Amino acid sequence: MIFLMCVSVTGTCMAGALTGKITDIENNSIPGVTVTVNNPRLARSFTDTTSMKGRYRFQDLPAGVYVLRAELMGMKTLELNGRLRGNKLHRST
Repeated sequence: MIFLMCVSVTGTCMAGALTGKITDIENNSIPGVTVTVNNPRLARSFTDTTSMKGRYRFQDLPAGVYVLRAELMGMKTLELNGRLRGNKLHRST
């Protein structure tokens, strides 16, 4: 099974909030997923676990480059790279 993810970001240039929902290919929410955002430049990681509705939230993240990783045993791990700037997460390849 593969994760699908919806990500939204709100905030200012100095800090932002990253929120999202993790679902399967049938759009069913997946609870209990470990979601980690890592800022390699700051050597800081933040971790959350999805709620019963598949939602996660990170608040007061410093602006910068992040790697977002979603993991759950028995599922394929998802990893996204992007830059948190202003009120948007600009995804990179």
